[in-house]
Amino acid sequence: MNIFKINGNPSVDNPYLMNGDFVDRGSFSIEIITTLIAWRLVDSRCMNMSRGNHEAKSLNTIYGF
Repeated sequence: MNIFKINGNPSVDNPYLMNGDFVDRGSFSIEIITTLIAWRLVDSRCMNMSRGNHEAKSLNTIYGF
């Protein structure tokens, strides 16, 4: 939320690119991925998300997710 407070909400004129590891954010993991997906659903042009290494099957297997 601090990112959006500082830089403004995602929009077509203010798009964001989030670079992975969405599920590895500690106690706020669910809130973070839910917020990012919600913005993506509002307008897919305003939020782009690339997968990080923690979303890869091989790392999920190693770390038991």
